[in-house]
Amino acid sequence: MLLNVVRGAQSFTDLKMVNKINYATFKAACFAYPKLNLTDGQVRNYCLLEIQDILNTHGKSLTDFKDHPQPNPNLLTNLDNRLLREALSFDANKSKVEHGKLHSMLNPKQRLIYEHIIESMHNDKGQFYFIHGPGGTGKTFLYKTIIARLRLEQMIVLAVASSSIASLLLPAARTTHSRFVIPLELMENSTCALDKTLQDILGYKNQARRNRIFGGMTVLLGGDFWQILAVIPNAKRPE
Repeated sequence: MLLNVVRGAQSFTDLKMVNKINYATFKAACFAYPKLNLTDGQVRNYCLLEIQDILNTHGKSLTDFKDHPQPNPNLLTNLDNRLLREALSFDANKSKVEHGKLHSMLNPKQRLIYEHIIESMHNDKGQFYFIHGPGGTGKTFLYKTIIARLRLEQMIVLAVASSSIASLLLPAARTTHSRFVIPLELMENSTCALDKTLQDILGYKNQARRNRIFGGMTVLLGGDFWQILAVIPNAKRPE
């Protein structure tokens, strides 16, 4: 659980450090985090909710069992909006300071891309962008600037990367597999939670977005294809 809330930990000692206090055990460190310190009632409700989810996969519900305790309906409502709460739980003032510092250092090409993407967000254009360039050209710097701008305006930003190491370069980012529940082994019947994630963000009321790519959201992809090794059929190891 600590790995989900402690960022940049480089040792087990770092995991037990909360507000500059080094706790003796991982359990004590968990209790020091408000997000991890659940009451008995909250634990009970979350357990009931997990049972409900398992039963739902088999076409059943806790309501089918007479006199069985039910999950708190307020908890269900909160969980439905968990992704939104997570995406909006940033300090706008901190993002404003960070954006001011980053934006002032953008070069002309970065600034042009930045303005196009921000315009797409403000005018609900739902544009699709791809930034390609070799390492060291400022792609990550540009991503951070855009993320800071959108978060200071309380807009929803989902930052994802293909690997855990890459995700550490972006603020509050996660791996693509983790965010969208993409299976590691792809098969014919494999599924992911991308559609559910879009529904959580966009809601169910805006029917006009259903026929737009990515639900009409502005999407920015980027990378360096030169870092991908070529695949040579029947090649030997030195090749």
